[in-house]
Amino acid sequence: MTNKYRNSLRPAALLLGGLLFTMATASGALACRGTAEYPEVAARLAAASLPADKKADLERQFEEGRAMHEKAHQQNDPDAMRDSLKILDRLKGSL
Repeated sequence: MTNKYRNSLRPAALLLGGLLFTMATASGALACRGTAEYPEVAARLAAASLPADKKADLERQFEEGRAMHEKAHQQNDPDAMRDSLKILDRLKGSL
């Protein structure tokens, strides 16, 4: 006689293990709010009706922060990531 209960737990354990592995490897990307917020701020900045010089300055700051954000991800640099998010917050406050 086979133990059917034990055999039915194996697929569930594999599924749970796969889910945990996926969450563990994706947690860095999920935790970074800049990944979602930089595109949102880009859209808000493009739609903003501001004086040309003010808008150009904000666009320059945006590009600086976005480039820093991407580089911080590539180099796994938490200090640069924090600085890029400060720029993002400043831009959001200006819009």
